[in-house]
Amino acid sequence: KRSLSRAGTVQVSGAALPEQGGDVLVQNRSSGTPAVAKTAVLPAGDTVALQAVPRAYYVFVRWAGRDVPAGSETDNPLVLKADQNKRVAAQFQALVTDQTRTPLWWLAQHGLTGESFEDEAMMDRNHNGLPAWMEYIADLDPNDEDSRLPPLSVTKLEDGRVRIQIDPTSSG
Repeated sequence: KRSLSRAGTVQVSGAALPEQGGDVLVQNRSSGTPAVAKTAVLPAGDTVALQAVPRAYYVFVRWAGRDVPAGSETDNPLVLKADQNKRVAAQFQALVTDQTRTPLWWLAQHGLTGESFEDEAMMDRNHNGLPAWMEYIADLDPNDEDSRLPPLSVTKLEDGRVRIQIDPTSSG
């Protein structure tokens, strides 16, 4: 059984998952003042509203945690009675292109916004032979023409298996 944190008060905590996906606004329904906060200390019995606010290129998916009332997982804002210490998390998901599943935040971060995101993911703006979606997977810079996959060596082993190694000294 969980108890009150201080005489007559409770803590309500909200977190964003992943953290870069958004913010959680905590609003005490009595005072009416919203604040971006991970934790709010409230008088016991008050009602609190937590609002999940996605950042650019993310969407709110659901609330998670044992303190989320059944059936309220997708409510936004989520209203909770501050009857005991509570902790919930807002789960966010990155928006991605339909064809290649490239995160829109990554394309925007690299300035690949001149065309549609779908088109940008398929383009090779730095002329290194790889479209942007492959550069995302390979953790390359789509704006640097010297950003390339490191050299690979392929060796056929005696038992018929193949060993593929990446040159660890490469700056590719």
